[in-house]
Amino acid sequence: MKNPILRAIKKRILISGIIMFFITLFLGVYITLKASDTARSGLLRESGLILDALVRQLEYEVNEIENNVKILSGSLVLIALLENENSENLNRANTAIDRYRKNLDVSVVYLMNKNGVVIASSNRDSHDSFAGKSHAFRPYFKQAAEGGLGRYYALGITRGERGVYASYPVKDKFGEIMGVAVIKKNMDDHEDAIRNYPTCMLVDNTGIVFISSSSRYALRSLWPLSKDVEKKIVENRQFGKGPFLSILNKKPDNNDVVLLKNRKMTVLMKPVGEGNWTMVLFVDATRISLFRIIGLGITVFACAVILASEKDIMKVRRNESYFRTIFQTAGSMIILGSSENIIIDVNNEAVQIGGWDKDEVVGRNCLDFISGKDKKAAEEMLSALFAGNDVKHMETSLITKDGSEKEISWNVVALKDLNEGIAGFIALGNDITEKNNFARQLTIEKERVEDFLYIMPSAVFIVDENKTIIKWNRMAEKITGYKSDEVLGKRCDVFMSDVCTGKCPLFAKDIQKPFFYNQWLIKRKDGNDVYIEKNVDVLKDENGKITGGIECFVDVTLKKMAEEKIRDAVETKSKFVSMVSHELRTPLTAIKEGVSLVLEELAGSINEEQRFVLNISKNSVDRLARLINGVLDYQKLGSGVMKLILTKKNINDLVNEVYSSMHFVAKEKGIDFKLILDEEMKEISCDADKVAQVLTNMINNAVKFTDSGTIITITTKMEKPIVHVMVEDEGDGIKEKDLPNVFIGFEQFSDDMKKRKEGTGLGLAISKEIIELHYGEIWVESEYGKGSIFHFSLPIK
Repeated sequence: MKNPILRAIKKRILISGIIMFFITLFLGVYITLKASDTARSGLLRESGLILDALVRQLEYEVNEIENNVKILSGSLVLIALLENENSENLNRANTAIDRYRKNLDVSVVYLMNKNGVVIASSNRDSHDSFAGKSHAFRPYFKQAAEGGLGRYYALGITRGERGVYASYPVKDKFGEIMGVAVIKKNMDDHEDAIRNYPTCMLVDNTGIVFISSSSRYALRSLWPLSKDVEKKIVENRQFGKGPFLSILNKKPDNNDVVLLKNRKMTVLMKPVGEGNWTMVLFVDATRISLFRIIGLGITVFACAVILASEKDIMKVRRNESYFRTIFQTAGSMIILGSSENIIIDVNNEAVQIGGWDKDEVVGRNCLDFISGKDKKAAEEMLSALFAGNDVKHMETSLITKDGSEKEISWNVVALKDLNEGIAGFIALGNDITEKNNFARQLTIEKERVEDFLYIMPSAVFIVDENKTIIKWNRMAEKITGYKSDEVLGKRCDVFMSDVCTGKCPLFAKDIQKPFFYNQWLIKRKDGNDVYIEKNVDVLKDENGKITGGIECFVDVTLKKMAEEKIRDAVETKSKFVSMVSHELRTPLTAIKEGVSLVLEELAGSINEEQRFVLNISKNSVDRLARLINGVLDYQKLGSGVMKLILTKKNINDLVNEVYSSMHFVAKEKGIDFKLILDEEMKEISCDADKVAQVLTNMINNAVKFTDSGTIITITTKMEKPIVHVMVEDEGDGIKEKDLPNVFIGFEQFSDDMKKRKEGTGLGLAISKEIIELHYGEIWVESEYGKGSIFHFSLPIK
């Protein structure tokens, strides 16, 4: 046993180990690098689209206030104040400025004279008023004073709030510049919009981070500043007093990989406006890099194991007692034989399966223990073996000591001596008697399964653990165009190449199985793309080991095309509504300002008939403005852009605030309010402004449809785990057929209601969206002719 057989074992193990080492090294490195590069490209492409959208959104907002400041600069009341700074002209200018600030929903609107001193401002009554202060040092004043349009991002001097300033010169009738009109819009809302994208920031050309999705980076420098640059920034007070600590150690270029937060990030940059500002998005590629490192690490580890195993096995073979231990404790039959077919040794498993004592078989011809019906095949097997062909999975019947037969599956290898002569053989056998019996019992069931797969209306295919296709049904042929004989025995990437170049959903350990209704793009044999929707699960043996997988899919190309058309239509509608709404706001502001100027008789005296007509026009403009604002709010809610600013608030306080602002409207109509507030009411987490908007919509709706001399009752209740608010009126009520449409946008009550009022039909729809954003509920109870009760509830936590 020691000489020719052991030497042959050593040689065969060494050769196979070297081959396995190089195969493992090549495949591990290639697959890891290819997969990680593909994943990184997809991540950067998706992040680039996000960056483009953020830049467009910012540009749109800034362009809007720039258009409006141009209109503001042409206001007659502003020109009158610059010509003659008396109290009457100042009051008229402040009134006009207040209207602009309210209608445009901006932070501050103000007017500077040609020396840069603020002479009228919408924040004139606050403790940090701009009025009387000089802003001549601001670049936006200098830009407008020279006749151009100014755009400037900076911290406010008084409050320190970040904002974008738009400025434009105010000229007299001769074209001479008399002063500068300015609109400031707070940038906090835009910062909220980018918080959904980690590590995104707006950076000026010196490197100062103006807004950032992470507050820790705001008003720092993205790269190190020179002392001269930092001194100049501090002097112009654009970004405060500093210090401007640098985030990176040098100025990055687009697509550079940098270290941020101890992670490798790819820098994506896109200019904003004329290029003085840049939107920067950091893409975290750490997971892809980690994936690559782990993949390469696993490859190196596998190769090391192979090398270590070779060394260890050789040591084991040198240690006779250790080899004997392995030989005797193996779970398979092991038979060592000579070149003359004589049994040299058998292990304990062989003794147990055959029932023969070791002394009864050693020294005998191995063919003596093979059943007569298989003896010829066994002889041919041994002849082929000694001719240089190893034998795998050959089945013969073994004669046991009690005369019964057991079915054995053999793997047999010829052993050679150092002179390449045949030294003998080593045979490994496994008892497959029960397995074969069970397989025969399953034959009928298997045929039934084959029939079922054939008639299934869905495509089905099965792969083994190597992703080799082993089953392929009729519908799979129809959808892909591949016949079964064209794919059986081949890997599934023959038709799913795009899927298989990335993470395999079937064998990926971090994807839970089974998973259902996932859509993928595959390529038919004729080259056409087909969208499929598939269900996937792995196949396991009785020990839980994955042996393959099964996938079932249907062709959803037509469904996908229909969905894309619907999505495009919805997106087109959304863009159209948003564009029209924004584009209408600018001319409406000008129209409203012009009508107001005429009503205030700044353009000359008017008679009562003219005043009557102008008031009708002004009311119509106001109604249209409300409609546009309602459409914008509804659009934001529907697209998920509107965000909640949650604070702790007592619902009773909100009711009192809304009551204070609405009771004058009700009083003019002769309607009384009745408040029934739960004294045990506790604070809840909510967006107070938006919940107040819901209450205002409900109360305004009640006032609109209620006659004078009636009562509107507002009730609050603590009903753990919610708070419950009710607004009850004694008005017209709602017909039963109209109840389902109450909270639907652009819907109003039936045309035959006696007291139907004009409106946008959006107030209650917006209220519903706001309440549902809070994970609350909203509903209505009504009886036609007797009044209505509008309810909403909000969770306490």
